[in-house]
Amino acid sequence: MKRYLELSRAPFFTAIIVPVIFSTALAWRSQGEVNWLVFSLSLLSLVAAHAGANLLNDYYDWRLGADQLNRNRNRFSGGSPHLVEGKAKPSLFLGLGITSFAVSAGAGLATILLCGRALFPLALMGLAGLAIGFFYTAPPLKLAYRGLGELCIFLAFGILPVVGIYYLQAGEINSTVVLASLPLAFLVTNIILINEFPDYESDREAGKRQLVVRLGTGKARYLYLILVLASLGGIIWVCCASHYSGWMWLALGGLTLALVATVILFRHHREPGALIPAQSLTIAAHLLTGIMLTLGLLVK
Repeated sequence: MKRYLELSRAPFFTAIIVPVIFSTALAWRSQGEVNWLVFSLSLLSLVAAHAGANLLNDYYDWRLGADQLNRNRNRFSGGSPHLVEGKAKPSLFLGLGITSFAVSAGAGLATILLCGRALFPLALMGLAGLAIGFFYTAPPLKLAYRGLGELCIFLAFGILPVVGIYYLQAGEINSTVVLASLPLAFLVTNIILINEFPDYESDREAGKRQLVVRLGTGKARYLYLILVLASLGGIIWVCCASHYSGWMWLALGGLTLALVATVILFRHHREPGALIPAQSLTIAAHLLTGIMLTLGLLVK
């Protein structure tokens, strides 16, 4: 298990755990109760899907040559050192990735059967998430190589988990929930975006046309800022236009970390080594904002 967690980059599971917990708090605020067995199974399903996506992403990036070209690999970006340095066999990553997806599908199906919701919308959201996770780098779609990776993250780690978990718990989908998912969706998209800056040269050589390659680091840094401001706007909307607790304003504290990361990015967008603190702060901004939004929902 320790080896599995290491290869699947378990510390980054917060990207999916945060929206699950936030959405569950949304449902509790609306319904006054939580089905904890449904929560546990759905969390298992989504974490397993995230693990599988990480493993398969590393496998296909290695197979397509992007990671071997990377000279600026760090603990946040650049692919798995286990593959590039020959510490693990590619077949291990492929096998663990497929197994993780199977566990995700099984837990997801059990969740649907347990909660008794309509099968089609939940199955559609689940299959969409798995398809995005698999084809993020896998041929023939190679979504990240075609400049669609950021949109995939926005959907798979932002909108879909919040809407899906809320539907599991509350049995409905409404515009308020979709809008409430946006701040975290924008912030999680910035995680993948800022991780593309150190990979700029190697991704360009490998033909991985992600947005930083398409825009160049100079223009792409403005996209990062736009997403931070969009998250700010989303938080303000949630606090002002919804019936939720005023304690949700605490989420603005998480955005201060993203603003510090923005300053670092603007100054050092061409210096991969200098961007490591900004990469760390971007992850922390997503985590802290999600925690503060959740706490704001729990306090009446």
